[in-house]
Amino acid sequence: MKKILFILFLVCQNLFAQDSKSVDKSFFDDKNYQKYLGEDAVIEYEVGYSYFLYRKDYILLINEVSTRIKILNTDGFDYATVQIPLYRNRYNKESVIVSDAFTYNFEDGKVKKTEFDYNNQFLEHSIGNHWYASFTMPNVKVGSVIEFKTTVISPYLEDAPVWFFQKEIPVKYSKFTFEAPFGIQYIQYINGAEKIKSYEKKGEHIFYANDVPPLKNEGFVSNINNYRASVVHYLSGYRDNNFKIKEFAGNWNDVSKIVNENGKFIEVLKKSYFAKFKTDQLLKDKTFETDKDKIIEILNFVQKNIEWNNIISILPDNDLNKVYDLKKGNSVELNLILVAMLRYAGFKANPIILATKQKGISYLVHPDAFNNVIAGVELNNETILLDATNKFSTINIIPLDNTNWNGRLIEENFNSKEIVLEPKIESKRNVTSYLNFDLQNNTINAKIHDVYSNYEAFVLRNKYKNFTDDKIKEFLQGQYEVEIDTLSISNFNNNNSNVIKYYKLKKENAFDVLADKIYFSPAFIFEISSNIFRQEDRNYPIDFLFPTQNSYSFTYTIPEGYQVESLPENKKMVLKSKVFGVNWNFTHDSKRILFKWNIEFNKAIVDPEEYLNIKKVFEEMVKFMDEKVVLKKI
Repeated sequence: MKKILFILFLVCQNLFAQDSKSVDKSFFDDKNYQKYLGEDAVIEYEVGYSYFLYRKDYILLINEVSTRIKILNTDGFDYATVQIPLYRNRYNKESVIVSDAFTYNFEDGKVKKTEFDYNNQFLEHSIGNHWYASFTMPNVKVGSVIEFKTTVISPYLEDAPVWFFQKEIPVKYSKFTFEAPFGIQYIQYINGAEKIKSYEKKGEHIFYANDVPPLKNEGFVSNINNYRASVVHYLSGYRDNNFKIKEFAGNWNDVSKIVNENGKFIEVLKKSYFAKFKTDQLLKDKTFETDKDKIIEILNFVQKNIEWNNIISILPDNDLNKVYDLKKGNSVELNLILVAMLRYAGFKANPIILATKQKGISYLVHPDAFNNVIAGVELNNETILLDATNKFSTINIIPLDNTNWNGRLIEENFNSKEIVLEPKIESKRNVTSYLNFDLQNNTINAKIHDVYSNYEAFVLRNKYKNFTDDKIKEFLQGQYEVEIDTLSISNFNNNNSNVIKYYKLKKENAFDVLADKIYFSPAFIFEISSNIFRQEDRNYPIDFLFPTQNSYSFTYTIPEGYQVESLPENKKMVLKSKVFGVNWNFTHDSKRILFKWNIEFNKAIVDPEEYLNIKKVFEEMVKFMDEKVVLKKI
């Protein structure tokens, strides 16, 4: 206890000078913030310092961050609540100290300072061994200036923090100092498009940037942090007793070998004694039309018999026999069981290591580039991707968080090869609807068939997995603002079939009647009301998740005594690269109007050079949604 108290005393000291002046009335002059109009807040400075604290029998990594933020509007209040990620297992725990925390306001011609109550800190569990420490600054108003210092004390020397110079709001000044200890070697990587300056001074690596523009996340991006201006340090080696540097990895095969050895993949797989018996028992007296059918049978067995504990890991916590007995395990354990059973069934199966989208892309050759494991089967010159953690996954349909750039398939001889994880398989959603006007009640009655395939079905199954039929009905009624009286869903639990959703609904005020004419929007409840792409430009890729075709067919029965007066113009827009396109088409006779509308995303990941073209197509589509079909009384 005395050691811990002594360490806490040390880290609470001001070990580096803040690159800032004290808060005075100039911080409350609106003229000084004219260039930030439209922003929620601006970071005046963020200064970080990571160093190592030596004790007699252990070393701690100390990460200090001092921050000052100007709040510009009510949306900026979000920045007054701070969350700090921590890793805590049964043996070691990261902890945090909050200090020098104040809110400044300008009142009665004076700068008034409110100190944070340091008792108002909370520790919240996230998932697995991940936690959040959080606190909220007091007395925050539009125009307030807040500042605080956080000090994270970590026993994990390999986890030097990633420093982000770029945020979703402007940053006036950002500085990060990393002091590596003698005898331990780190490699560094500077990421992003912004200019980061750096220099070294007495063993310290110092990085800084001025006036960093915000990088907004408007969606359709795997992990926005992949593209922020940042610097990352990875533990890469150490000095042995002869003062020679021993590096952890020099190429991807070395990395794969280290991951394999750390996870004991070969040893764990060889000792999976239950796997042969279970595989023989499962496949006994069964015939399969194709090898893929046999793979699906084994995958389904693991999915149904072993529960995922929601922990993503690259290291097994238990041997596979114990995991099977417990009927529960982490991601690597479930997928190693799958690999073991596939091997006993005669397939060339291996683990694939990858980084989830949540973790982000690593641009360095390093074991820490990865945090998860799935299974791969090499069959007919194709590597089939499998993941047993999700009950709705199937061949080449794996959780989307795993479809992140490239992974490495680890072979039994420790060699590895690159595996592209970007989804290539085409998915479809086909909506067919039949609609009738009820002029007396000003409603449209509709019968709708909604068919989902591949990833479209996978996403739907995961969305509805904990819903009863009544809950699904309630959800759809809220989503589309309709009344549903019939709903049925077919093939929901058959992962290798299309999900078919059928429902009958009634929508009030679905059209307007003016004099002798009826006006209505042809896309009905499926219309797109605004452009999802709003930025003037974008310098990071567009992630549509998976290639898909969404097709909508609407058959409107023309009310008795009416005829078509006008229809929106037919249109087709396809990018030259053919990665994205839309079209809509109207035909009609005296009794019906047939309207067809299609959207095609032909590639999961689209280069940012296509952004303005895609934005323009969406603008045209939104304009079309405002156009009306006009029926005139005969």
